[in-house]
Amino acid sequence: MSNQNGWPPGNGWPPAPGAPPPPSQPQSTPGGFGQAPPTPGGFAPPPQPGYGQGYPPPQQGYGQAPPQPGYGQGYPPPQPGYGQGYPPPQPGYGQAPGYGHPMPPGPPAHGGSSGVSRVAGWGGVVLTLVVVLAVKLVARGAVRGVFDRFGDRPVLSGVTAPLGAVTPRALPPDEQVSAKLDPYITQCLNRFSSSVLRSRRRYLSWTTAVDGPTGRERNVFGLFPVSGNPADCAAAAQRSAQMQPSLPDVEAAAQRYIAALQTVQPVIEQAHAYYSRNNYRDDQMAQGRAMHAPLMQAFNSFEEANRQLSAAVEHHQDLATTQLLARLQSDPSRQFEYRLRSNQRLARQIVNLVDKAQVSNEGFIEGIDPAALLALTGAYEAGIDAMARDAAARPSEAAAVRMYSSYARASDEYLTAAKSFARRLRDHVAYNPRDLEGPFADSRDGTPQRVVREFNDLVRAYNFLF
Repeated sequence: MSNQNGWPPGNGWPPAPGAPPPPSQPQSTPGGFGQAPPTPGGFAPPPQPGYGQGYPPPQQGYGQAPPQPGYGQGYPPPQPGYGQGYPPPQPGYGQAPGYGHPMPPGPPAHGGSSGVSRVAGWGGVVLTLVVVLAVKLVARGAVRGVFDRFGDRPVLSGVTAPLGAVTPRALPPDEQVSAKLDPYITQCLNRFSSSVLRSRRRYLSWTTAVDGPTGRERNVFGLFPVSGNPADCAAAAQRSAQMQPSLPDVEAAAQRYIAALQTVQPVIEQAHAYYSRNNYRDDQMAQGRAMHAPLMQAFNSFEEANRQLSAAVEHHQDLATTQLLARLQSDPSRQFEYRLRSNQRLARQIVNLVDKAQVSNEGFIEGIDPAALLALTGAYEAGIDAMARDAAARPSEAAAVRMYSSYARASDEYLTAAKSFARRLRDHVAYNPRDLEGPFADSRDGTPQRVVREFNDLVRAYNFLF
């Protein structure tokens, strides 16, 4: 039934001719505590939560959404520590020598010159946590890399080097090498690499390496600044160069790294100021276009220098670790420490293999032998179980290891992620391209990025142990 105007009765409209008047409705007092004023038609809505006057309840984090993983900052901060404590979060290089440099998750942002790229570089020691970038499909039949090579895995640093110029001769040879490598790791790789590479990923998340900014972008995110003084890296490298033993390949790679860092940081600072101040809105992106070529050249030079230094450091770390494990294995009083360090080496071998992953246009992982990965994860699982038994059998040794329970928990989480990826590889299950792209790829079960993220967390936990 409708009134003369064709509207249904009630809701504040007059009744139709001849209709009985509507029954009276209870009225709430306007402004009454817990009651909203009556609506047209006499119906009062139920009391609303929040301040007692019809306001919705206060919302948590009004205007402050919780931080999202991976969007430019998805990697855990790089940490040094070859079994020793570490400094505050440091950038990249795989970051942390020893066994466990985390690696960067994230596909190359926008196509480069090559149709094939390796998955996150592991040849150097590089950690942390990293933003996953969009993967660009290449010609059918080719493969596309999942990660940026040598992204931001932390490096596990070794014995903390003394401030003096000469490494004490009392240290065993493997610890002398670790002491010499520490300044390169803590003051250069862990401190700067992740920041520079993260800034590059941020820049390429909204523009392309080939074309650069056009002024027609829907979103302009700019790029992240790089904090710290490159002079600190240069001073540390100079100090390490005077220490024994002589490592010419590391020392030469460090000089290239310093030169590239001193070039890229001021260019990043200039671009960051331009975009953060929205100056591109004043000149139609003219300066942004002019800065693009020098910026990309500086990024590419730094990326290559970082790769070379990372690879050199990790090579000597591997040799030193082999010697260290041999000493620990023959020392009855350090068997629990031996178990911890050998497990971390297995963990790094797994992530090094994952680093070789390539994804075909059809979404299948290529470049990894499933049997080899399953064998490594099986050995790692056996090592974790043996570590738990050792902790129960040697409670005094386990109690002497700081934060052991956190490391054990991180080991289980890393194992779960690695096995999930290995099963998917074994069963030849294709990925949806969306699973490997975007800032949340490292949160999806079974992705290479998830393995990397859990490895980065494991490295952080490991660095707390000794």
